[in-house]
Amino acid sequence: MESIWYRRNQIKFNDNTTIITENQIIHKIKKARDAEWDRTRKIVEKQLRQELKCTDNRESINRTASIKRRLEKFSHNWNSKLMTINIPEHFIPYCSYNTNYS
Repeated sequence: MESIWYRRNQIKFNDNTTIITENQIIHKIKKARDAEWDRTRKIVEKQLRQELKCTDNRESINRTASIKRRLEKFSHNWNSKLMTINIPEHFIPYCSYNTNYS
């Protein structure tokens, strides 16, 4: 038991720790952002197909509001002046003033 604690602490406080460079951090953030955009895009496209199929006006309004909220949430969390994802043309009608950098 004592050897397990010793090895774990040795790994934790070893002097040969790797230093994460700024480029590695930016790369990891971009990968996370792209993965989140892929998830958001798939959900929005699914909701867009459902909105085009629906016949009820109230349901259509709810789907449109849901798409707008989803795009605003993504834009608020992930888009910045340094790292911007261009929103596709068919999503532009659903972008609002709060969907920055579109």
